[in-house]
Amino acid sequence: MRRHMSVLDLGIIIGSAIVLASLLLNWYQAQVVVRGVRVTVVRHLLSGDAGIQRPLVAVVAVLIAIEVVANFAWQRKAHEAWRPHRGVVMFLCVLQFVLVTSCMLSSPLSANSLANIGISLDTGPGGWVALAGAIVGVLAGGARMFAGRPALGRSAPASLRAGGTARL
Repeated sequence: MRRHMSVLDLGIIIGSAIVLASLLLNWYQAQVVVRGVRVTVVRHLLSGDAGIQRPLVAVVAVLIAIEVVANFAWQRKAHEAWRPHRGVVMFLCVLQFVLVTSCMLSSPLSANSLANIGISLDTGPGGWVALAGAIVGVLAGGARMFAGRPALGRSAPASLRAGGTARL
């Protein structure tokens, strides 16, 4: 029985925590020069009309942390890993990466209309921090997915669990 969480599971949780921390940073920023003074307008991910995909970034990050902690609790109690854990956590990590990338590319500030009046649009530090966290989560989730031998559960034939071979 493992008493401590694996390094890969900790990496997955750290990636989710980074994504959640990025919600406190500016995700979008626009700069304009007004009478010789540069003015920067910033928006957080969840500010204004966020739509559905932006709150999902936070929801998926929390779900990833819950999945990893629940698997650890199950493993301590049942002395075996919950079989779908690797697939579920990998799916959630990839979903988080897709949502973060999508939110970075779809700014609530319209780039086309702002460019005509001399306003430059950039991705703020929050988007880049979230992207880094999502990449950490995908890498750790991928490593977790393929680390070690696949666990054979109760549904496997007794000959396979004992180290035998299966007949096709």
